[in-house]
Amino acid sequence: MEHDSRQPTTENPTTNNTEHRPNGADGDRRHRQHWPLVLLCTILHRVGLVLIAATLFSFAGDVWWFFELFSHFRVQYVVGLIACLPLLLIAKQFRLGTVVGVALLLNLSTVAPIFFPTGATPDDGEWNRVLFANVLSANQQKDRLLELVHKEDPDFIVLQEVTEAWMTGLKPLASRYPHVLAEPRDDNFGIALLSKKPWRTADVVYGDGIDLPMIEARFAGEGQVPFTLFSMHPVPPIGEAMAKLRNRHMQALAGHLREWHQPVLLVGDLNTTPWSPRYRAFQDASGLTGTIRGNGWQPTWPTGFAPLYIPLDHCFHSKTIIIGAKRVGPDIGSDHFPLIIDFRVSF
Repeated sequence: MEHDSRQPTTENPTTNNTEHRPNGADGDRRHRQHWPLVLLCTILHRVGLVLIAATLFSFAGDVWWFFELFSHFRVQYVVGLIACLPLLLIAKQFRLGTVVGVALLLNLSTVAPIFFPTGATPDDGEWNRVLFANVLSANQQKDRLLELVHKEDPDFIVLQEVTEAWMTGLKPLASRYPHVLAEPRDDNFGIALLSKKPWRTADVVYGDGIDLPMIEARFAGEGQVPFTLFSMHPVPPIGEAMAKLRNRHMQALAGHLREWHQPVLLVGDLNTTPWSPRYRAFQDASGLTGTIRGNGWQPTWPTGFAPLYIPLDHCFHSKTIIIGAKRVGPDIGSDHFPLIIDFRVSF
């Protein structure tokens, strides 16, 4: 037999693996080097889409009560979009970056006015100070409010979520604030007014079919221009039924205030923010002016979680009332920060 000198060609497995291993190692190394960028792009993409969706929903508050909830967090949207935009551009996600930029401009257009002064100039008249606070019915730290009153020395104190226990805790103020109107309740809707100055009339009133107390106090002392101090606390819009009740409450008071013949100052936890269509509707219907413009970012709720800070507590006033200053007070143990407002009634 002839011997076939040709030998079958076989690849050396060891040699073959050795030849291809460097490429595999380089691929793994490149993957390990780029995964942080891939993860960052993924996170930015999702965060950007969430902020864009929230912005769109926030402008549809008149369509559905749930969409209105998105309108309250404009400042958070601005901060988030500002953080996302440059990172998206660095990651070369230009298409999404463009949409994020548009969403940022939309939110900035609604937020920016709060930082521009109104140009109002105080005229002659007596300065007054009102301290407003949603004290939280379950709050046991009543000494904090007493300390704030001692420090700020307001002429008027308006309190919400007042209970019988709170009225007992306020007794040390009796000598300085002899004029008291209160309706304490256990359902978070009690209300009280304490005043250094005597009023002409003061009543706890109710809206038509709304079992929530409001304060209506007319002041006109010697040499003082008459004005009326109002306060209301509508229900929080948690669910469609409560949102409708809050809206009806605000609409009813707005119509009442539109016909009022004296200068008006209104303070209260209105359970809405300046970017809500309900806030704008109340301002238009009442003829009053909100004090959000020119005072900057002044959130009042929730005291325990800064990322969700929003301004729920407000002051509205007639054009003949001049606001000298409006500021947020310190933590008094409530879930709301108090407001301190200095004002004059114009001649």
